[in-house]
Amino acid sequence: MENFISYEGLPISSWGAHRINGRSADEIYDSLSKFTSILTSTNKPHRLIIEFNSTINSDASKFKTIWKLILACGLPKLSISEYFSTKQLKWHWPLRTGSINKAMKLQQQYQNITFSALWCFYFTDPNSKEVLPGQDSIPVIDVRLKNSQIYWRHGKTSSISLWFTLPFKEFDDQAINYIKLLHANLPVKLSRHHWRLWRNSKNGLSPKKLTCDFLD
Repeated sequence: MENFISYEGLPISSWGAHRINGRSADEIYDSLSKFTSILTSTNKPHRLIIEFNSTINSDASKFKTIWKLILACGLPKLSISEYFSTKQLKWHWPLRTGSINKAMKLQQQYQNITFSALWCFYFTDPNSKEVLPGQDSIPVIDVRLKNSQIYWRHGKTSSISLWFTLPFKEFDDQAINYIKLLHANLPVKLSRHHWRLWRNSKNGLSPKKLTCDFLD
């Protein structure tokens, strides 16, 4: 595809994600489900993971929590990381993508539990439900990201990371109206900034910054 528009969420200084305060996991998930069912090709997460974090020297009560999680989710994977000179253990369980309600209940029952959900999709026309053409030929800008995706993490705090690629060749009325539609249906406010119009030339892809002043 020659041209397309992208949105890359918030800057690294904001952890690359929109933070959500004062909303329950149920409310956030319902909003994301509504958004994906109206404007995308999917309505279920493609990946769902439960995580349990603790320090190396934490008390033995953590093992009771881990055992209960093993009974509920099966055997976990374990990784060790260092955060401000403190070693931390992280157990994580991949779940079936239909187990989102189970993940939310476990997060409410136990401390230091976080779950994450990833949706990967194409954008669709809200009236015809047909996929907007050209998205399968949009080049990959970052190998860590799918075109397009929503990544939601929920624990003590909740955040949503967005990476959108829209198959519009110009920043015209059609593109602006679709961006307004995205903004109206997401549980977070899209930034006026961090939009790009990508053009393909002999020298490769080159981005041009866009400012969406029409976003509240």
